[in-house]
Amino acid sequence: MLSENEVNHAITDIAEMGRNALIDALRDYDAQFPVDFSDEFLQTVEEDRLRHIFVALVLHCQRLPERCAA
Repeated sequence: MLSENEVNHAITDIAEMGRNALIDALRDYDAQFPVDFSDEFLQTVEEDRLRHIFVALVLHCQRLPERCAA
């Protein structure tokens, strides 16, 4: 389980990511289940929604991505 500190750190890091970094993070994240978004979806969805999706993925999996490791 992620600590409150780890969650806050991850959310801050994710909030600072641009579209390309978010897309890379979503593609590279090693979830316990398949995460498969089409290129069209990733390029057209609003950047804030990509952030929301990535935060939800991290919270659901309870594992920090490498780029957000404290």
